[in-house]
Amino acid sequence: MEPSTIGQVVKVAGKSYNIMVEAYQSRHRKRVDNFFRFVDLSYGHLKTSDVDELTRYVSSEEGQDVLASFADTITQTSCERAQMALAILYCKDRDFSFDKNETYTFTTAMIGMNDDLLNFFLEVCKLNRESDQYVYPRSGVNSSNADIFMNKGWSEEAIFVYLNDLIRLRLILPDPLSHSSSMSNGSGWGVWFGLTDRSLKINALILKATHLLEYHSSDQVR
Repeated sequence: MEPSTIGQVVKVAGKSYNIMVEAYQSRHRKRVDNFFRFVDLSYGHLKTSDVDELTRYVSSEEGQDVLASFADTITQTSCERAQMALAILYCKDRDFSFDKNETYTFTTAMIGMNDDLLNFFLEVCKLNRESDQYVYPRSGVNSSNADIFMNKGWSEEAIFVYLNDLIRLRLILPDPLSHSSSMSNGSGWGVWFGLTDRSLKINALILKATHLLEYHSSDQVR
């Protein structure tokens, strides 16, 4: 390759690098900006005394440490409901009492979260639970109730994949009855899992985030 050609390749590569860096940084800035905008929206739904307390918390070393711990999640999800839910959690909304372990579970689960999986999780949380004789409440998706999901566009394979994803993220737990959470026989199939109070607490947080986003979106239209 001639020196002039090499020079052109280097210039193009350098330009592409700059474009990619700028795109990456721009996406991160947008997600962080979204989070702070959602924190500001959450402020608007707090009592004056709670706002004063939150202002002191945000300015404190503890509040800044918590914000730093949210940073990885904030910059790694484009899902606005996840970002809004993180803002609600950061603002210590009185509707939700998350301990440190629950906060860690939620923030790590939201890394890379997308709207489709989040919608699936909300549907899972509507299922009936069986709590008798189990360590924690048990639920399941099977050939009898799978239409709830399939009518919303999720195939059987997607159901299996998403349930395993939710277990991996600890938004639901493994089946409390057996080591194997799936069952199949000539008459049907089923996937079982734990649907705990923590799962329903996270569900309520996501629903409030959805409500706030819809409320402010409709308010902007007016």
